[in-house]
Amino acid sequence: MGDAVARRILFKGKTAVGVEIERSGKVSAVDGKEIIVSCGVFGSPKLLMLSGIGSSKEMQSLGITVLQDVAGVGKHMKEHP
Repeated sequence: MGDAVARRILFKGKTAVGVEIERSGKVSAVDGKEIIVSCGVFGSPKLLMLSGIGSSKEMQSLGITVLQDVAGVGKHMKEHP
């Protein structure tokens, strides 16, 4: 889906079960047996944090519900050619 933007990963408990996407101005969910996050060096940490995985302090300050406190998400990023 090249014209879709991933908004967040959907979880059931601590298991990823789908992705919420926006496509042509409409928000919907896509689910399946396998979830692959491939949004690049900046997009992948952003998607994880919007989904509740990352620094609890940073996510709470933005009103994001914390699923897993992982302080290293989004830190020490380097773009590789």
